[in-house]
This record gives sequence, structure tokens and C-alpha cells, in this order.
Amino acid sequence: MSERLNKLRALMLEHKIDCYVLPHGDNHNSEYLAACDERIKFISGFSGSNGICVVTQKEARMWTDGRYYLAAGKQLFEGWTMMKMEANEVTWFKWAEDNCTANELKTVGLDYTQYPASMFATRFDPLTKKGLEVKSTENLVDKVWGDERPSRPCTSIW
Repeated sequence: MSERLNKLRALMLEHKIDCYVLPHGDNHNSEYLAACDERIKFISGFSGSNGICVVTQKEARMWTDGRYYLAAGKQLFEGWTMMKMEANEVTWFKWAEDNCTANELKTVGLDYTQYPASMFATRFDPLTKKGLEVKSTENLVDKVWGDERPSRPCTSIW
């Protein structure tokens, strides 16, 4: 089991989060991320540009699309399961809905700044209708990363 995943799970317990959702993104919903925003790569090992992770105390799953199936299968750290977005496998939000409610989990946490607002209701309303609380939290992967996180690049053109 990855030490990073163990640290994330410890933080989840500390923050009373049963299911943690980590999208591939930054505060601007950019397609290409700076190294300091490559949270999925840091926590799971996957380096592609499309992915989303869902972590509970028992499971860690990372969804990606067909461009990355082979790479993800080779890159994921121990303890992670790759899920295929388009291969008639369950979607991440359906998996979270089914597994969190079936296992008496109550709280789904994520950093709201990392998820597109336009998709929020579509993905998370079914969870709240099942009785789960969806709450924003500080980015727990950033806390695991700590001082080793790369610096934000300079964006000034002057």
C-alpha cells in the first residue's frame, strides 16, 4: 500500500470524510496543469490529463478514458484500481453513490475549487438524495504533499 494513500486516509479520518473525490484540475479548470497542481499524479502515480480519483478507507479507484488505459495500468501505485470511463464500467459518481450508501458512509469530501461548478449538481445531487453529505474541505492531497509540492510557476509576462 502506498504511504501517500495511507496518509490521505488518515487525513480523511481526521476531517471526518468517508469518501474523498479528487478531480484532475486546478482552480481555473485548466486542461494542462502546472506540476504543483498534478495531484492525481502525486497521490496515485497516474500522469495522464484526464482522471478522477475516489478514495474510501477500503478502496482507491482512479477513472480515466481510453487514451490512458495502458499507461494507467502501468503507472498506478499499489493499492489503486484503474476504472475505464467509456468501457461500460460504472461511472465514478455512480460508484460513489452505490458504495458510500451501501457501506453506511455518510460524508463525501472534495475541494470545491477543483471541480467545475457547471457539473456539480449533476454529479453530486444524486449523492445528497441518497442521504450523503457532500462538503468542501481543504485539499487533503496538498496536505499529504506538504513541503515537497512543486512551487507555482511565475505567470507574469512583465
